[in-house]
Amino acid sequence: MAPGHLLFSLHIPTLTILILLLSQTGNCCFTRIFCFGDSISDTGNYLKSIGDGYHPIRYLPYGETYFGRPTGRFCDGRLILDFIAEAYGLPFIPAYLSGNSIEDHLHGANFAVGGATALNNSYFESKGIEASWTDYSLGTQLEWFKKLLPSILEESGCGSSVMRNALFVVGEIGGNDYNHPLFQGRTLDEVRTFVPDVIRTISLTIHGGMF
Repeated sequence: MAPGHLLFSLHIPTLTILILLLSQTGNCCFTRIFCFGDSISDTGNYLKSIGDGYHPIRYLPYGETYFGRPTGRFCDGRLILDFIAEAYGLPFIPAYLSGNSIEDHLHGANFAVGGATALNNSYFESKGIEASWTDYSLGTQLEWFKKLLPSILEESGCGSSVMRNALFVVGEIGGNDYNHPLFQGRTLDEVRTFVPDVIRTISLTIHGGMF
């Protein structure tokens, strides 16, 4: 698989400047975006995953400053991912779980889920920590991508160029791996020991899973 373009955990102002410069200079032309992460990037997956269950993001003030209605974003308007899509003249990237057909994902897909962790729930359970309130870890998001990709390749008929012209946004993710156990009273010293495993999981996902 030909490597695509990757943005990973860049500081937001730096990320914004990079996107604007690339867009203005014409050095790159993205036709698709694939995003992985947590609530900072989620455009509706978490809300879709809970069905009719109650959650504050179903109601204003979520979405009130741009969309005029809640959209499943943990924000009152657009997310960084939305601005990236706009910079390249792409439509807002739909949440994977909201797609009804492959046509919904011809410009990419957003796999990010609010509350997601890099590590899966079994990792935390092995340490006696209650499972996260969502089990859509980075590994699950990667499996969604692998499940969707063959359909995109078949529909587009572009073969490997799908990947060459795709922007992969991985992150922000990993923060919930730390705050989830901290909220359960685990010490900072213990949570620090999770850092190598979080970094390793993210790195293996990027190098072994996507490319």
